[in-house]
Amino acid sequence: MPNTNSQAAIINQPKPQATLDDIYNLLSQMQSHFDSELTQLKASQSELKSKVENIQTDVAQIQRSLSLTCNQVLKLCNPSVKYYTRITQLPIEILILILSWLDPRYVFKYRRVCQSFNACLSTRQFSVLAVPRYFTLLGHEIDNCGFDSSTSTCVTFFGWGRHEECFLFCVFPKQFQEATIEYLYPCLKSLEIVKAEDWDEEDEEDEEAHDWYSIPAIFGKLSQLEELSITAPEFEGPIPAELWNLHKLTRLQLSGCRLLQEFPLELFNLRALRFLDLQTTSLEGNIPRDIGLLACLEHLILSWNSLSGPIPSEIGNLRQLVELQLQFNTLSGTIPESLGNLNKLRILMLHNNRLSGPIPDALSNLANECVICLENNPFIAEVS
Repeated sequence: MPNTNSQAAIINQPKPQATLDDIYNLLSQMQSHFDSELTQLKASQSELKSKVENIQTDVAQIQRSLSLTCNQVLKLCNPSVKYYTRITQLPIEILILILSWLDPRYVFKYRRVCQSFNACLSTRQFSVLAVPRYFTLLGHEIDNCGFDSSTSTCVTFFGWGRHEECFLFCVFPKQFQEATIEYLYPCLKSLEIVKAEDWDEEDEEDEEAHDWYSIPAIFGKLSQLEELSITAPEFEGPIPAELWNLHKLTRLQLSGCRLLQEFPLELFNLRALRFLDLQTTSLEGNIPRDIGLLACLEHLILSWNSLSGPIPSEIGNLRQLVELQLQFNTLSGTIPESLGNLNKLRILMLHNNRLSGPIPDALSNLANECVICLENNPFIAEVS
């Protein structure tokens, strides 16, 4: 049982009484707190008033701008007044788009107008936009042969100067030519340019009777090309260095072109070549010994040129060779014994040169069906 006497004692204790000092101190604290709150309220009121004034200023500026804009719009809507702006102040993307709609046969004349035009016309973006419109304008989306050139793997030109591509690859800037290659011939594997049917043979030697063209360097951008045959006599050399980038090339025929150069050493980078025809191209100098690097070569035709010096023995390394034509040059020295190693050879033409010395017995190792022609050379002995 709890002690009832102790509980009664606690209840009967006197309650503490608040003194005047305690009440004064409490009132002082309340006054101090009130003053602090009032000060903060006044500061917030001043800041809010400043913000309101700033907003009012901004609204006034917006109203003035809106008024000016409305006035300008009203002026622009007036059909009796014309306004002009500087086209060069347009963003370059807009300027490129505008220029790409113009006929490319004439638009490049504007390069001289100002630096902005020249910069736009020199961009790849302009060329990519302009090339499709250019050929659409000419009606060449589907060419005259009736196939889609964008998916064709084989293209043949009869003559060169009469084709739009000739003008394009001779006159237009490089970036426009590159865009044309990508647009027209992305899958091209075989390109052939043959003599036009109306080519005048009697005027062929007359330099003023025909237009002469360089082999377009842009052909080196045909990365999928495997066969390049140019037999139209409208071309003259030298061979552009860009062609040596065509590492997939298996056939290179430039017969009839007036190259007027020495045997190009860069040609030996084309290790996939199986057919090489450079006859009647006015080649000069010696046949390089590096000819033996073309291990896949099956046909080597260098006849009717001005080649001199000895026949390199390295030709004997071309074990796949089926045809070797070196006639009508000024080759000298002896026939190399290594030619007897060419057991696949079926045609050997060495006539009308300046070859001398004995005819090697190794030629008897060649196949019985091999056609050999050695006439008009100052040999010491005949073939046994």
